[in-house]
Amino acid sequence: MELFNHHIHLNRFLCLCFSDVVLPGVSVTGGDLTVVEGHDVTLPCKMTEQEKTLTQISWRRKTRGMPGNPFFYTISEENGQSFVNDPDPRISFIGNFAERDGTLQISNVSLNDEGSYTCIFSLFPSGTYSTEIPLRVEGRFKRKKIVISVRVTQSTVWTICLSKCRFRL
Repeated sequence: MELFNHHIHLNRFLCLCFSDVVLPGVSVTGGDLTVVEGHDVTLPCKMTEQEKTLTQISWRRKTRGMPGNPFFYTISEENGQSFVNDPDPRISFIGNFAERDGTLQISNVSLNDEGSYTCIFSLFPSGTYSTEIPLRVEGRFKRKKIVISVRVTQSTVWTICLSKCRFRL
């Protein structure tokens, strides 16, 4: 029984020793976004960790237009900014590598851009940290001008319009 009690005290001692170890908080911030088709959207991505060496910021996407989850953009101090595959002139880096800001902007967003974007910070020697940014794209209601000419006789005329309409009687 005494050996058992000694074992319990040793476990408590070890737990106390390890509970005092505090790892520095590392977080990558992003957020859920909604944009209307045809507008611009900013994909925010910032890192709080300032001690480790930042080697690269990478972006992945899984969208209607890109159903896989490929890397599509990288930023590094050594190589600058580059598209991994085909360049997309609608995408631009508006962050600041030195300030650990990997923010991108997509202009003229289309329905095919809807999906999940992942921002990844590579730190040496600790590894990678990431955040997922879901992007929802709402379709733009295209208003059409409809002109209806109605000749009224002795009966009643009902007209239903589902769009912005102008009537000329």
